[in-house]
Amino acid sequence: MKKSVALAMALIYISLIIAGCGETVSGIRKDAKRVGKGIKTIFRLADFYVFVRRQLADETETRRFDKIIKRVIQSQTDYVSEDEPLFEAMNIYMKDRVEESLTTGEWFQVLKEIADNNKIAWYKSSRSFGMKVRNLISELNSYYDVQEIPIRSNKKLLKIKQKTMVKD
Repeated sequence: MKKSVALAMALIYISLIIAGCGETVSGIRKDAKRVGKGIKTIFRLADFYVFVRRQLADETETRRFDKIIKRVIQSQTDYVSEDEPLFEAMNIYMKDRVEESLTTGEWFQVLKEIADNNKIAWYKSSRSFGMKVRNLISELNSYYDVQEIPIRSNKKLLKIKQKTMVKD
C-alpha cells in the first residue's frame, strides 16, 4: 500500500513538473541549444532607452546618452539599408532632385528602370515593392522626408523630399 501511494505521488509530482513547467523546460532546452550562438531577446532598444533615461540624474548625462542612442539607431539604419535595392535605386533617383511625389506603383516603375540600368537586383512585382516600402518606411525617413498620403483604397502617394541636414 505504501509503495503504491509513493508511486502515485511520484507520478503526480513528475506530471506536475512536466505539465506545469513545460514552458520552463522548453526554455531551458532552447537556451541549451543556442549556447555559443548568441542570444536573441524581446528586450528592445526602446525599452533599454526608457530604462536608462530614468536612471540618469543630470541633464548633461541625458544629452550624452541621447547622442549615443542616436548613433546606435543610425548604425542600425545603415545596416538595414546596406545592399537594399530600394535604397540603392532611390539614392540614384533623388541625387539631382529635391522633392518627388508619385504613387507606389509609379515609384516601382521609375526605380525599376534605374535598377535595370544599374544592374541592381529588383523586386518581382509592384506589390512586393509596396510591402518592402511599408516595412522600411522608418529607415527611409532617416534619409529622406517621406509622407504617405492615401489617395484611394490600396493606393498611396509617396511624397519624398531630400532631408535638410541640421548639425547637433
